[in-house]
Parts: sequence; C-alpha cells; structure tokens
Amino acid sequence: MNAVETQNFSAPTRWTGSVFKRAPASPGAYVLQLGQGRSIHRLKGESDIIYVGSTARGSGGLKQRLRSHNKSRLLNLIKTEIGKIEVSWKVVATHESALF
Repeated sequence: MNAVETQNFSAPTRWTGSVFKRAPASPGAYVLQLGQGRSIHRLKGESDIIYVGSTARGSGGLKQRLRSHNKSRLLNLIKTEIGKIEVSWKVVATHESALF
C-alpha cells in the first residue's frame, strides 16, 4: 500500500503536536505515512505507510484516536531519524465500517 492507494482519504497533513485538533470527532480510518516521497523497507518490498488505524466504539472518533498517538515515542523516533510524517483520514458512518 502506498499514498496513491489511499483514495477517498483527506489530503495528507503534516504530523504535528496539534494535528488532532483539525481531525473530526467522527468514526473513521487513518493512515500515517512518510512525507517527501520517502519509503521504508517492509518484509515484502517498500512502502511509505507507517501505520493504518481505525477508531473503536467509544473512542471519541478520529480526533481522540489521533490525540492518543500524539506522545508516541516510536512516531517521534521515526520523525527524527527518517523525516516528515503525514496523516490522512477518512470519515465513515460507524466504527464497524472503519474496520473495513
């Protein structure tokens, strides 16, 4: 999976300490990816995708889920070692549909 396969997601937004404030409180799925056309090695091939996640029932939606990643040591390490991180999201009707 790479950025061109994230159709119907919002435009990539630079991951900052306050990006979650712009995210909707609706259920949805999100993608954390490397910016600037960079990629990381995977078990099979390479990808710019770092993480794909979704909201869970009672989680408070995308805003709350992204806020929970705000202090992630791993994301801070990736940002320091590799470079810019971007996030995109897709709003869906229910938390269950965010899983698909």
